[in-house]
Amino acid sequence: MLLAAVAPLSALPAGGCDARSSSCSGGGGGSGCGATRACAELLHGERLLAGEWLTSPSGGFVAVFEDGQLQVRSGSSDVRWAAPEFGDQGVAAAYAFDGQLVIEGPAGRRMWTSPTGRLMFRFTITETRGSQGCQLSEVTFYAKGKALQWGTFSAEGSQGPSHEGPEKALDGKQDTKWFSSIGNGAYLTVRVAEALYPDRFSFTTANDVTDRDPVKWRLEASIGGGAWVEMHVQAEAYSTTSERHATESFDLSELWQEWSTANLKSLNVNSGSQTLLK
Repeated sequence: MLLAAVAPLSALPAGGCDARSSSCSGGGGGSGCGATRACAELLHGERLLAGEWLTSPSGGFVAVFEDGQLQVRSGSSDVRWAAPEFGDQGVAAAYAFDGQLVIEGPAGRRMWTSPTGRLMFRFTITETRGSQGCQLSEVTFYAKGKALQWGTFSAEGSQGPSHEGPEKALDGKQDTKWFSSIGNGAYLTVRVAEALYPDRFSFTTANDVTDRDPVKWRLEASIGGGAWVEMHVQAEAYSTTSERHATESFDLSELWQEWSTANLKSLNVNSGSQTLLK
């Protein structure tokens, strides 16, 4: 399997064509997906051409060539993910080669190849309860009840004592903490050491100063630090517990399964799975 779709769009590209005919652009036969038949995946050896699209089994998303990009769009027509834009050079086809997604331009020239690497998360604290910096005892992600193991980590937009660095939020110990004197906008970036995809995440409050607790945040994910996809956004002030060393937990399964897994896992096709969208 080469690409698989993450889901129908209310407004599909107009005028498609039978991609197997000579009237389609890109050279060589296309898949006919969307234009002549419904597709949730692109099989090995098939090419997705301009005017074709994939629809996810759930019917909530499509993958389509539009505006010089390969785009994943939701039922509301919002673009949720896109390969780089190439302007007037255009794109001709998408296919898999050596376990990676390849975007092909005119005359068969490779214009973009999907990045490879481990799954990464970026947890940004956009607002705290007060104005005394931010802090957390732990940040944890789970897959089927198992806590994921971290690889590398970093904290940017933050300042604090060396003994309360970002590694303290990832050490599995509630009696340590990550503290930043910069509150709003501080974020943790971590790389997962296992080939697992989370269905839940949590954070644990630190030992003191409730004003440093996050009440708004943004969680994003990426493969290898390429395009970042929003996984969970707390835009309204959350009633974070004022108890110390208390854990707040949040479900990621629905969002991940619907499109985030699709986008991110697809970019790691070198892992053995050549699925773009589910």
